[in-house]
Parts: sequence; structure tokens; C-alpha cells
Amino acid sequence: MARLECFGAAAMALTVLALCAGCGGAGDGGAATTNGGNDGGASAPVESKPPMEIDLGDGVTMTLVYIPPGTFMMGAPKDAKESASYDKPQHRVTLTKGFYLGRTEVTQRQWRAVMEKIPWGGRTMKYVQDVPRHAANYIAFKDAAAFVDQLNARFPEGGFRLPTEAEWEYACRAGTTTAYHFGDDPDATALGDYAWYRANAWDADEKYPHPVAQKKPNAFGLHDMHGNVREWCSDVYGDYSSEAQTDPTGRPPGAVASCVARGGSFDEAPRWLACAHRHGALSDSTRRMRHGLRIARNADR
Repeated sequence: MARLECFGAAAMALTVLALCAGCGGAGDGGAATTNGGNDGGASAPVESKPPMEIDLGDGVTMTLVYIPPGTFMMGAPKDAKESASYDKPQHRVTLTKGFYLGRTEVTQRQWRAVMEKIPWGGRTMKYVQDVPRHAANYIAFKDAAAFVDQLNARFPEGGFRLPTEAEWEYACRAGTTTAYHFGDDPDATALGDYAWYRANAWDADEKYPHPVAQKKPNAFGLHDMHGNVREWCSDVYGDYSSEAQTDPTGRPPGAVASCVARGGSFDEAPRWLACAHRHGALSDSTRRMRHGLRIARNADR
């Protein structure tokens, strides 16, 4: 099946510079950790491969975690009161191929190592601190596409990209069926252990993305899947079907498309951080404080 991406076809290339079994390497994600329990009532798929560490130069690395194939229920249940209508209907999705996904959101340090410039500078970019380990924000969709293209130009043997929306939610859930990957948490009593969001960032007068990997990871070892910055996906934003799907990639883009971003950000309320929640934003050059990215890579290259 051909991939339909908001930014069009990009060269799929990668050189694996180091493999690191069970560690986070020297990248901005820090040492790997595992979730000691899974309150969602389901366990993550068991197929595993070692994480992949990418050398971006000058001592900067990026760690990608293997996400195995599997089947899950995508979207919010019909009776989920806090979910928006565009997070529904829930439908069965099968991903037939495993893939790699960044252990963390792309940091300012990693962005500079690849792009040699910053999108978050200037007097209009108020909600940011220039700190290397902070998640990069003010990333327009076209900026994210350029980052992917630059990675593929630098490593011409295989497959960086943005995740599809289905891949993102599957990786976020990590085998769970609850509102968040750690449980339902209707009163947000545990959310602050896993996410930077309105209560512990914006309302605490810390109105900017925070360092990655400071919060607990999910069962796949992925940090900040809830909160900090919204993460661009490759899909064009559109209504869900209730039909079961296999390897969905979203509908074809128009000249100016609204693309999907997931996970919520440092200024948003708990409901917008849920696994199933979807955000749509134009795939243009507009830079918004909430938007960042997390890199995916094909596992079969």
C-alpha cells in the first residue's frame, strides 16, 4: 500500500550507526526505563528488538524504540464522556509491520544537530526557553517535513518519517485500553507523573516545553506521549470510519491540508492529552507554540 503523507513522498533512508540493547545511550532521552506496572488491564505486545541509536554528530544521538506489529481498538469508546466527537467512532486497526519510534520528542539539541538553525527564535516566539534538552516547539508541519528530509539526506540507506496516526496511538497505548497509557485517571491524580500539561506547567507559570524524559514512560519505554508538545503525524485530518482497517495511512492531501497532531501540550487540559484525542492543524509554515515532533522509522529497511 502506498503511503499517503501530508508532506508528500520523502526519501526513505537511514544508516544504523549503533544498536543499544536495553539502554538509552547518550541522547537527550536519558537511560531507558520500563514501566513497572500496567494499570490499563492489558499488556504490550511481546515481540522485541533492541533500541536503535542514531549518531547525529558532535556527541548528539537519537534513540528509537522498536514497536511490534499488532491489533488494537483505535479512537475513543462511544460512552467516553470527555472525548470529542472527532475522536470517534472506535474501530479495530491492525498494523502488520513493526516500526521504530523515538524514545522522546525531538529536542532542541537534536533539531540543531540536524537543521543547523532554529524555528523557535524571534520576539514572537514567547512560549519557549532556549534549552538543549527541552522538546523543540514552534515546529510547523513543513518544518517537520524538512527535518525528515534532512535526516534522510544525511543517512541515505533507509527510512525516517513521521508516524501515521494509527502508529502513534498504538505506540501510545502500548497494549492498554484506557484513556491514558497508565489508566483512566478521571480526576488527573496521576497524570502529572507522566505528563507536562496545564496544571504542572502552564498554571505553574512554566509556559514552555520541558526537558524530555523527566516523566514516567509507557510500557514501550516511550516518554512524554502525553503532554509537553503535540506531535505531528503524517495523516491528513479526516473523519474516522467504523470499519476495521489494516495499516491505515489517512486520506490523500489537498493543496493545503489539515494534518493530525497527537498527545496534547504543556498548556492543555487533561482531556486533550488522552491516547485517543486528535488535533488538526494546517500543514503549512505557521509555527505554533504547541507543536513539535517525534521521529519514526520503517523496521524493514
